[in-house]
Amino acid sequence: MKKNVSDGTVLMVLDFGENVTAKFQDEIKSAHYAKNQITIHPIVCYYKENSLLVREAMIMLTDNLQHDHHAVNEFVKTANMHLIKERGIDIKTQIHFSDGAPSQYKCAAAFSDISFAEDDYNFSIHRCFFGSEHGKGESDGETGVLKSKLDEAIRGEGTIVNNAAGLYKWCCSTLCDVAQPGSGSIHQISRRTFFLIPHTSIPESRQRTSGMITLPQTRRVYSVKSTGKKYEVATRDKSCFCRECLAENFELCSNPEYVGRWRVRKLKQRQDCTPRNTQKYTKSVTAPQGNNKDEQEITTQQATESATVTSALPINTEQEQPMGGRNMMTTQEMQNKSITEQQSSTCILFSNYQVGTIITNIDEICKNQHMYCIQAIPIHTDAPSAQLYII
Repeated sequence: MKKNVSDGTVLMVLDFGENVTAKFQDEIKSAHYAKNQITIHPIVCYYKENSLLVREAMIMLTDNLQHDHHAVNEFVKTANMHLIKERGIDIKTQIHFSDGAPSQYKCAAAFSDISFAEDDYNFSIHRCFFGSEHGKGESDGETGVLKSKLDEAIRGEGTIVNNAAGLYKWCCSTLCDVAQPGSGSIHQISRRTFFLIPHTSIPESRQRTSGMITLPQTRRVYSVKSTGKKYEVATRDKSCFCRECLAENFELCSNPEYVGRWRVRKLKQRQDCTPRNTQKYTKSVTAPQGNNKDEQEITTQQATESATVTSALPINTEQEQPMGGRNMMTTQEMQNKSITEQQSSTCILFSNYQVGTIITNIDEICKNQHMYCIQAIPIHTDAPSAQLYII
């Protein structure tokens, strides 16, 4: 494919590199335990420029450690703006190659970004996924070059890199170049360009990708492309780049028995567009005899989808006590506890929820119910409900 890149076509290889650790040679002891990290994401591109094949490595650097589809979308957008405005490339089709990381490249939210390609860039995007355990690619090679050269500079020259801005400055003065490749290379021009992405440029959420419903059988899909319509993509089991597929005459594909046919699929959002496990719920907790307070409604952000709470512990609203530690006990130990101690406990029944997550959020749940949690004892852990004693 690299040998036969047509005008208007851009090939991209995308992958996150291992974070670069900010360090320097003569650091004090305390600096060893408080190192900053820098996200590195190389995008290796192949395209035609004046009939010459160009290989350009565009390396994104940022202090934002968010490795997800929001970051990928920002990096691709930065690369495309560079190709269009700085290089003057008239892009008609863009082909991505990446691994199948579900939070970065291969998920419903990432597919949603692909479906907006025509609106965002005025050209189509076709993303292909490498198989599992695919090994190293060209993006990994660029990461290795940067890290090895940086380590040499730190050890031999005393270079100090504290953050992404410092790394960007050092890279631009040391590794940013235009070179004529060797005789064995298929491309005529080789470039390396660095980009500093501000921390705030990568959002934590976006409306168009919020609440996306997983596309069925996503793991079986290894080829996705935009169709020109929002929230609609075409998928195929495998990727094919025969002569007809490159010309987008997919009906004449030479390998339909291996790669399958394109299927147009709709992407759907939940109506409330609220991320899972963050929906509010409201339940009533009835105060026992001796407490003349009315029923209190408890609303918490940390609770589950469909959780029922039954309380038998007197509610003390005068003063909130500090959260205590909690130790896990076996069922047998619980049965050996005295009746008096059990009567002062609270039994909470959680439906459709895992015990491990309940234990993680138990402090927040108790805090909202004005309870003091000393021990959390699992009584029943069988699905679809779990029962705990909170003492």
